[in-house]
Amino acid sequence: MTDFRHRRPDVLRRCTLLVMAAGLALAAGCDRDEGAKSVRQASTGMHTITGGATTIVPSKEREKAYTDVINDAKAGIDAGPEAAGAALLLTAQAQLGQADEPLGQYAAAEREYLNRVTVARSHLAAYIEHSSQSSAARQYDPAKDLAEIEKGIATHTASIAEQQKEKAEIDAVVADLQARAKAELDAAAALDTEVAQLREQAARATAVQGETLIKQAAEKRRAADTRRMAGLQLQAQVDVTQPRSAEAGLLVDKFTNQKEDLESTRKEIQDRDAASKQLAASAGAAAAQSAEKLAAEIAEIVKLRTGAIAETSEQARTKLNAAKGNAQKAGAASSSAKTLVGDINQSLAELAWQRAFGHAAFAQLMETLAAAQPPLSDRAKYEADAKAAREEEKKALDEAKEAFDAAKSAYNSAGAKGDAKDRLERLGELLEKSGQRAAGEKLDLLAAFSAKTRKSDDADAARAPETAPGADDLTPTLEMILTSAQQGQYDAIFDHINADTAEKQQMVAALRGALPGLMRLETACKEKFGKGFIEASQQAAGGMGGIGAMGGMGAGGLDQLKNLKVSDFTVNITGDTATVTAPGTPEPMNFTKVDGRWLLTLPDMDMSNPMARMGLKMLEVTGPVFGEVAAEVENGTLQSIEAVTVSLTQKLQTMPEFLEMMQQMQQQLQPGGPK
Repeated sequence: MTDFRHRRPDVLRRCTLLVMAAGLALAAGCDRDEGAKSVRQASTGMHTITGGATTIVPSKEREKAYTDVINDAKAGIDAGPEAAGAALLLTAQAQLGQADEPLGQYAAAEREYLNRVTVARSHLAAYIEHSSQSSAARQYDPAKDLAEIEKGIATHTASIAEQQKEKAEIDAVVADLQARAKAELDAAAALDTEVAQLREQAARATAVQGETLIKQAAEKRRAADTRRMAGLQLQAQVDVTQPRSAEAGLLVDKFTNQKEDLESTRKEIQDRDAASKQLAASAGAAAAQSAEKLAAEIAEIVKLRTGAIAETSEQARTKLNAAKGNAQKAGAASSSAKTLVGDINQSLAELAWQRAFGHAAFAQLMETLAAAQPPLSDRAKYEADAKAAREEEKKALDEAKEAFDAAKSAYNSAGAKGDAKDRLERLGELLEKSGQRAAGEKLDLLAAFSAKTRKSDDADAARAPETAPGADDLTPTLEMILTSAQQGQYDAIFDHINADTAEKQQMVAALRGALPGLMRLETACKEKFGKGFIEASQQAAGGMGGIGAMGGMGAGGLDQLKNLKVSDFTVNITGDTATVTAPGTPEPMNFTKVDGRWLLTLPDMDMSNPMARMGLKMLEVTGPVFGEVAAEVENGTLQSIEAVTVSLTQKLQTMPEFLEMMQQMQQQLQPGGPK
């Protein structure tokens, strides 16, 4: 927030000396004239307030002192034309001084307002992130997978039953064959015993008896051989049939294992579905809470804009207009009066310009809220508020141009010299910009205000800004991006990103949280070790994509921007699209003109891939850790880039959320893992 009152004391001192000299000359010629006496008293009072005397009036007493000056000068105004000019000039100066208090209050209210805008944007980022998480979780539907698994389980169950039945039948056949084979072999063995007994008897018997016994033994031998052959044949059938039972058993085991695998997968899917539902519910609740906080913050912002900001700016404008009226009445031929009129008009112009800046910031915030995905409940109201703020911005810029023109005319008429001439030259740039916007051109007021009104009073401030070759009206946006990168104000860059999808908004939200710590670590490593953390991590990853990539504005690209100026860019504009390149940046930046504003366009992203979603979540988790490691580099705890990697890894490994994500990533990378 620019406070343009820094030049006020010099202005008041210079004009006070001129008016005091005129007042003292008037009093010397007519000391008994009450009008001259009042002018002299008013001059002395003003001289004291502005530091011309040895007494410095405290700020809390200035209002009374300015009022005393106005009251002292009143008699001079009524005394006649000779004293009236000096008295009116003193009155105008006092009223100009009275404007300081509301201007200071206005500046303080604007600072609070801009701080609240930053808070509101953080709530919006949280809302978008949680909404994206909830949406992604709700999109997971396991019904089709579960139906296929249930079908597989049923098929395997039937196959198990079929193989078990077949095995039982085979086992029954084998058992019957084994029993019959045993019976035949046992019978053959019994006959063998009888044959042996008959032969033993024949050896002891007579020849006739022995012949009969030998015949009987031969018959039994033949019978034994027949039974043995039958038993062996049955056993051979057992040997052939029994492997079929083992095969059926193996099939039972196979189908059982497959069924158990399917049941395990079914449980995993059911658990994942339950976790997704829980995540969708918790993320949805968090998104709703962020939306409530956002709405409350917006209400405070609106209250501040319609209350303190509007009231103090109007009070200051009223005081300045009253001062201008009295300065104009002081005398058209008075050089000091004309200079004071120029000062007052410039103050009015700067106040109007600053009000336009506030309207533009509010309009930009409302436009961002209206474009948020998923849509906020007050989207229509935000769109209306953005439109109204843009109209107020236009009115304020019209007012600024009118006052700038009047200031320029007054300075020229007074024959501006010295600091007045310097102000006149610097005023020209603002006058040009306000004229462009007042004429209806689309102008990035935030970038213009930052680039034109925050200049110092040294010699460098007078130099005109350089322009990128072919940049045309893209230059203010490029200036803002460069300045923000060089100052580490990344939120301002994100406000100029065309995040036109929920996926891109989720990317921006993740980067908002991670980039500050990452860039701090990058800078610390370069200063300490001569190599940035980003470069080291890319080398360790085999040259794969860098951390924080977002089109041509990756983290590495942001770091490169710190060493560039606008004239280093080469811009190719084709209609409403533009390509911007610069030495050292990793890849071109693409811009698209949306509603008259140039916005950095991110490449389309496929967030259906779980690895991409986890990558964004990884940025969110690791963001704070980057800052912690950067502090260790800065205080000398870490002495090498390798030590930085070790410290970062150790810190991340203590975070359950990080370890869980790493495990999920490993599962995704395994062949046949979840997709």
